[in-house]
Amino acid sequence: MLLNRPSIFTSLTICLSMSVSACANNPSSKELEKIFAADPQLKNNPPFSQLIQTPTQNNQQPEQPTQIPADFPSEISPYPNSQLIEKSEQEQKTVWSSSDPTNVVQNFYQKEFRDKNWEIISNPTEEGIGSLVAEKNDLQVEVSLKPSQTPGVVTEYEIDYQLKNQETTNVPSSPVVPVDPSTTQLETQPSPNFTASPIPDSSPTTLFPTPLPTPGVAALPTPTPLPPGNIPPVSIPTSSESPVLEKALTDVPSGLRQYIADLSKLGIFQQSQPKNQDNPDATILLVDPQNLVTRREYVRWLVNTNNQIFTNNSTQHIRLAGVNETPIFEDVPKNDPDFAIIQGLAEAGLIPSPLSGDINVVKFRPNDFLTREDLILWKVPLDFRKALPEATVEKVKEAWDFQDASRIDPAALRAVLADAQNDFSNIRRVFGYTKLFRPDKTVSRAEAAAVLWYFGDQKEGISAQMALQQSQNLQ
Repeated sequence: MLLNRPSIFTSLTICLSMSVSACANNPSSKELEKIFAADPQLKNNPPFSQLIQTPTQNNQQPEQPTQIPADFPSEISPYPNSQLIEKSEQEQKTVWSSSDPTNVVQNFYQKEFRDKNWEIISNPTEEGIGSLVAEKNDLQVEVSLKPSQTPGVVTEYEIDYQLKNQETTNVPSSPVVPVDPSTTQLETQPSPNFTASPIPDSSPTTLFPTPLPTPGVAALPTPTPLPPGNIPPVSIPTSSESPVLEKALTDVPSGLRQYIADLSKLGIFQQSQPKNQDNPDATILLVDPQNLVTRREYVRWLVNTNNQIFTNNSTQHIRLAGVNETPIFEDVPKNDPDFAIIQGLAEAGLIPSPLSGDINVVKFRPNDFLTREDLILWKVPLDFRKALPEATVEKVKEAWDFQDASRIDPAALRAVLADAQNDFSNIRRVFGYTKLFRPDKTVSRAEAAAVLWYFGDQKEGISAQMALQQSQNLQ
């Protein structure tokens, strides 16, 4: 209550001030001064805001941006609002990210190629499926775009570049890994040629193939039939290839040449070749093996090869559609030259269509370039001819160790997983050892053809070379 009275409060304040002044020279006043004095050490301490440092300031060095490869062509302009996140000089590939939408990045490259007089070979579809491929002065560039799964990044796109005159010399080979033979066993991909010696054990694990020969290797002894359940051995071609075929094979990657040679002799590629002294057997050659293959060409080869290889077993044939069938795909009418083949595959459930429950697949896009994903999706069911195993991204990662398994379309996961369980894997036969599947990457004519060299698995199957042997025995 006293403090509520102004006069009394003022008096008390004056008294206290006088008391302090009176004690100024007393020893006790010195002690009070020490108690309430500021700490002199605080003068040299930094402000509190400077004491707080982030972990990056203390422990981490700034992350260095990925450098553009030394061989990246100057003719290719990176999209301005993008960042290089991955590169492979061996494969001549770069991967970029951007915060801009996919269609904006795509429009930039389409305009860039047009303005600089590039020849545009193919464009993505309206749905964004496929790649933008352009050529100029023997340089081929492929830009593959896709929406990103990374937070904060809208678009990821891949730029593949290659000089056309280097295509046959710069084909990356499987990496060589040093191995201690005393502690490690290597799992190898079966080769397309087999020794002809009898094998006593009927188990498939006893079948050991010989290395793939180059064209013109001398023949091995006549094959001896194996017990049931094993794949019959195959003889190696008995004579040198014709000059015409040898010349054609020079444009094929060395690891795929024997496959292409066998398929050419079977007449898979369907263009007429003159019969003369350079080409005595009128072998039908694969033209432009390093060019990209269209979806139309691949399904034509797929059906033709399957039916040729199983000439003596009509139950394995793919039936062609009749001319009176109602077209399944909007862009494959009855007058399309490949209507019977494409319609037949859809009716057999071997390609996605409304008949197989894929109600949104109303176009086949026959003239688009084939991707790796569809290459495997359409072929693997013909290897197993039964229900494929259930698959998830995690199972595919475990089987293949693909770093980009999450990019594979769910519809193709089962085929990719089943192919991993096949000792005659299509992926290993064509692409060798790889930790990237790159499902949207387009496929060359040679790669597509090599996939068709063998139908089946390690328990039962037949190759183009076996089919040639059978046809020769019937002559």
